Amino acid sequence: MPVNEGHARGAHKGSLARFEVQPIKIKKKDSKKYAHIEPPLPKPPLAVTVLARRRQGKSTVVVNLLMNGGYIKAFSEIIILSETIDNDRTYSPLSKFDNVFVHDIKKHPIDNELLEAIWERQKQRYKEDRNNDLLIVFDDLGNKMKSKEMRAWMNRYAQLSRHPGISYINCVQSILNCTSEQISNTTTWIIFSLDQRALTRVSETLATAEMDRKQLEKYIKVNTEKKHSWIMVNLEAESDDLVYTAYDPVTNSFSKGVR
Repeated sequence: MPVNEGHARGAHKGSLARFEVQPIKIKKKDSKKYAHIEPPLPKPPLAVTVLARRRQGKSTVVVNLLMNGGYIKAFSEIIILSETIDNDRTYSPLSKFDNVFVHDIKKHPIDNELLEAIWERQKQRYKEDRNNDLLIVFDDLGNKMKSKEMRAWMNRYAQLSRHPGISYINCVQSILNCTSEQISNTTTWIIFSLDQRALTRVSETLATAEMDRKQLEKYIKVNTEKKHSWIMVNLEAESDDLVYTAYDPVTNSFSKGVR
């Protein structure tokens, strides 16, 4: 039956149609699963970038985050990608864990084909069971990132990794080696002592209303003077006072650091 055009127009006069906004039900993170991970360490999903020059202890920090920070227990599978053979010794304490795999570069080089294979395999694992989450450690891949294809895949991991249940820790020697996509999608930064050029770039990138560029530059300098000391910027911290924290290797503890 044709609609009475005059009646249809009249329905819009006076009061508008009722429209009710209902709260969207979102499944919250399994708080019990991550209860053992204590602040200021971030809870999964992780998007962590570790900035440190050579021989400052990036790999050592990663091993301690996994073993002492509780991340081994938090993930069903952990894959470590490293171009350095020497890191086999660094990661040897992890060999006793069934869910940790250090990639053997002798069997397959670290390239875009490997990153694609890991991605596709994880998509299937996550589709089968949402508890099948994955943590990937990109340990100082260095010159590999100069490849256009590799950079494209690293950007995909940075931008879309949460969808198939992937978390990552990306260890680099300089923020200058990171693409804009990797920088903007990092939610936690672990920063060691930096040269002035890198320090300036980091401070410009991570400055907030709480700590401007000059304040952050000073904060990083002062709190990374000791050997193996570092600061952490957690942009998804549970509270404002946990956004900036400093790690002291002498006391083996976190603090708000010297400001």
